[in-house]
Amino acid sequence: MNLSGKAKRRLIVYGGIILIATGSYYYQPMRIDFIRRVPPTQAHLKPDSVPFFTKGEKIAVVVAHPDDAEFYIGGTLTKLGQARADITLIVMTDGDKGYYPSFLTDAAANRKVRRAEQLKASATYHAKVIFMGGPDGRLRSNEETVQNLTDELKKIAPTCLICFEDNYWVRVSHNDHRNAGESAVGAATQVPSIHWVARFATAAPNYAIDISNLWDTKDRLLRAHASQFSGEKGDRVAAIVYDSAETQGKLFGFDLAEAFRCTSRRR
Repeated sequence: MNLSGKAKRRLIVYGGIILIATGSYYYQPMRIDFIRRVPPTQAHLKPDSVPFFTKGEKIAVVVAHPDDAEFYIGGTLTKLGQARADITLIVMTDGDKGYYPSFLTDAAANRKVRRAEQLKASATYHAKVIFMGGPDGRLRSNEETVQNLTDELKKIAPTCLICFEDNYWVRVSHNDHRNAGESAVGAATQVPSIHWVARFATAAPNYAIDISNLWDTKDRLLRAHASQFSGEKGDRVAAIVYDSAETQGKLFGFDLAEAFRCTSRRR
């Protein structure tokens, strides 16, 4: 087929636009599931069926960035702290760069600030914190990541693992979150002590924790990450988190809740 000069120029322009749009999508951190995996039909678990809230129960929480834990499950972590569960928070990256080129951000300064904010927040619910120092904005679920996480989990020997969803994601989610969830669940298969896996930020929840009387506490935990959530931005983020807790609560008969997809690995 012979194309005219005008048609060739259009083809080059349109092709360039498509390449730029595709490259931009894969460069930035958010992922959109235009075609979603269909979640399984599952009954809701009873509130006392997952042994979270026992004194001394070893809980490992794996997140991608400082502030993820407080953003998604701050109420749950508060309840775990009140129950004196033995909590270890594993933060896969320092949230120090995002997808910005290195010359546009001071990663060392960001790392120092964000680690300090995480330590301040996690101290309120008595959690130990492990920083893995992975590449912010470029976290991958590969053999090295899974093995490093497996090594840490074996040292902790938790009975419960709390992590991002690894399969049934919400429609729009952060790529680091997805990879943190996939890595955590992959590592869990190699850690015999883990009996339960509870996944948050999920499109297929079957369990929820009532946080109706903990909103003020969760709001304070969010704002401990002042570099991310302060002033008007902090108010906007808090409103988003509140609306999410309200939506999750309605699914399970609570005013406010944090929902999970829980599976048992007991044999």
